[in-house]
Amino acid sequence: MPVETSKNHSLSSESFNDNLSRIDSLPQLELGQWYWTINEEGDREELGCVTEIGSNYVQISLPREKGCKSSKRFGFKSFFEKLEFEPNHKSYFQHAVEAQQAESNLIMNKIRQLTELLGVNQQIMIGGQQKKSDSMGVSVLSNHQEQLDSYKNSLVAAKEKDLPALYSDLKKSNEKLYKFLMADMLSVEATLTPMKETVEQINERLFNMSVYAGLSESALLIKEGEPAPIGTKVHVMQSKKFMDEECLLDYRAGGMEFKNISQFNDWLAKPDNFTRILPFDRCMVAMQVRRSSKNRNGDPGLDSYIRFRMEGQDKYTYLYIRNGEKVYQISTEFEFDELLFPAEDAFSFNEPMMVKKEFSRISLMPQREFDHVKAELEALEAKFELWKAENDGVSYWDFEHYDQLMSLRSDGVGGYEPLDSDSLLYDDAINQIRSQTNKHNRIALLLQGLFDRSDMLHPHGKVNIWEGDSFRDNVTLVYDGTGTLMNGDKPDFEAYKDECNASMGEGSVVYGQESAWEEREAEREANRRASGRRYTYEEVERIREYGYTPFGDPGPGTVAEISKWMPRSRKAKFEWQRERLTYTRYGDDSPVNCSITVSADNLFNISAYKVGDYKKFFNDPRTRKEYLKWAPALLSAEDYYAGQA
Repeated sequence: MPVETSKNHSLSSESFNDNLSRIDSLPQLELGQWYWTINEEGDREELGCVTEIGSNYVQISLPREKGCKSSKRFGFKSFFEKLEFEPNHKSYFQHAVEAQQAESNLIMNKIRQLTELLGVNQQIMIGGQQKKSDSMGVSVLSNHQEQLDSYKNSLVAAKEKDLPALYSDLKKSNEKLYKFLMADMLSVEATLTPMKETVEQINERLFNMSVYAGLSESALLIKEGEPAPIGTKVHVMQSKKFMDEECLLDYRAGGMEFKNISQFNDWLAKPDNFTRILPFDRCMVAMQVRRSSKNRNGDPGLDSYIRFRMEGQDKYTYLYIRNGEKVYQISTEFEFDELLFPAEDAFSFNEPMMVKKEFSRISLMPQREFDHVKAELEALEAKFELWKAENDGVSYWDFEHYDQLMSLRSDGVGGYEPLDSDSLLYDDAINQIRSQTNKHNRIALLLQGLFDRSDMLHPHGKVNIWEGDSFRDNVTLVYDGTGTLMNGDKPDFEAYKDECNASMGEGSVVYGQESAWEEREAEREANRRASGRRYTYEEVERIREYGYTPFGDPGPGTVAEISKWMPRSRKAKFEWQRERLTYTRYGDDSPVNCSITVSADNLFNISAYKVGDYKKFFNDPRTRKEYLKWAPALLSAEDYYAGQA
């Protein structure tokens, strides 16, 4: 039966109308068949198996070598010029196996003959007999120096050249033998493809049913209040947010994590917070615990399995739903992309598109955007060539737009081709769009389930998401993740820090000295432990990497005044007292004076900070996700001026 899409696995001969005279002699194209690839000279090159049939191509996979997969696609237009059917592939591979076994045996015989000739083969024979030892041969030759030297040279040549070369040939021969022996497995795997896809479709439908039916059971009311009036639309936020970035909880300890969910819910329940995160009377937003993994390697109480589990929990996504003054949290079993649904024109094929494939990743770009990026790259390349001519011997890194040039070269227009019915990537692009569409449709399925099976969005009338009018009357998609370009460059924390540090001096209140002190004490403690035998290398290095706080020593403090300022070297000295841990002969228990000198590069001048300055970094999404870079210093400054530090 003829097929029409890339999910089909047989293709009738009618698909080759341009070659009718040659089609009559061919069987129906099916998965698991074998074809020779034909080179430019018209000669057979390699024998491969049909493992995929698309709407405009057939994919031929070659027998695997060393476990590596190798395949190539051929368009139907060039089918007869580049492929030739092989009806007796089993016979071909049987002959290939026999020939390869003969080659391996020949190499084995050469190795055996060489070792026996040199008298180094001392195999125990059946019946207890043994070949003469090499020591006997050396004894006989001991009176013939010339022969002994020749024998020695033969041994050296066998060790360094002859035997390694033979063993290398044997290894290559056995790898080819394995390839031929396992070749027919490609046919078996290819014929299983339809079954795998059927199972995937069943799993997809089961998953969709669980999305629709199983959400209300995991709902948690985190804020009481009056619901929004009937007729209020549900606003679905497009961009996924990250809890740690929104609330900056535990910023001094590397940000919040899964165990802090209840604290986050308490934070979100506060009026100023839930109205910012959920700005509409009926609103839904997806939130992940954190964007990046938290470094837990310094915690000696965690084994690798627990650490892996905790990292997985940090990637969980939750849905937060606001209905008037009420706020709910819903746990989900599936991951959302950073955009819950695409831009309005994301998959428009009303204009020419370009496509490229890198490994298994498909990238799409409108032709107009491709032309713009290409022109930008060409202009930058011309500017770069002119700069090189005028700056002979100067490092390329000094070119003002070097980073932009490298980015355009690697991620710009390279590898793209027009996306049309002749493109061998056409099916991949369509399948990716279909997959993304299915994923985005889960949002609609999820909403329908909430309307039908829970009271989280009550009161409301009858809602059918799949009807256009009903959807428009009850749901609004908020495109907060696309079309929101930020003006100008993102805020530069290092430049801001340098500006504040310019007025640093004696008596300035600063941040950063405590980290420098912990690093110094960690190095001292690591060296002390390394000198003994009680600690492993890993334990010592963990101390060195993650800091150390000595018992009875408070350190210089998270926020502290500079005791002495050294303007020429731009270093600051801090002084404090620690507890005396050993008593003198006279019972003196007075505290011990301590100090540390820190470079201004490692400090932040809180005295020059103005309350609210952190907002310029928090309000810009580009620097908000970098909060661990600036939050410890700037929020410590906020705490200081609020009297909390």
